Amino acid sequence: MAQTDRVRALAAGLTAIALLTTACSGTTSDGSTAALTSPQPAASATAPPAVAQPSPVPPSPSGAAVPPPPLVWKGCDNGFQCATLTVPLVDTDPGRGTIDLALTRRRTAEPSRRLGSLVVNPGGPGASAVGFLRDAWEQVPPEVRKRFDLVAFDPRGVGGSAPIRCGTTAELDRYFALDPSP
Repeated sequence: MAQTDRVRALAAGLTAIALLTTACSGTTSDGSTAALTSPQPAASATAPPAVAQPSPVPPSPSGAAVPPPPLVWKGCDNGFQCATLTVPLVDTDPGRGTIDLALTRRRTAEPSRRLGSLVVNPGGPGASAVGFLRDAWEQVPPEVRKRFDLVAFDPRGVGGSAPIRCGTTAELDRYFALDPSP
């Protein structure tokens, strides 16, 4: 897909998200916005047990969930801010180490009208959302830029998030020259 097509797709997607977010948000008692949620149906006595999902926050030694530390945003370039989020390498086994994810954001042009944040993801696999947001920022509709902080992160193994090192040309030549027969 050509770069201009990707930028147009981003602009259309962000506009749709902005409209949906605006239509689906409410204001809390302190004046901030919060997404409205539908009441959840009551669980029936005959309902099958829920499938256990990995916790997004690793448990502490006491078993209680520990929230990640707050992000520290620093200016990086052209009005963007950068931060690093440390997450478990293996969600279900936090003892196996961590990996750092690269994040960037561009704050709203009008903080007094801010509705929240939108996360930008160009798709993939293997695409840097950080680079995409920086490249496409000017193409985002002004209505969206005025009301939302735009945030992007590089997925694991991509861009600034512990990128995977591919083999050299010589290493790949040796790999593809192997006889795959049993």
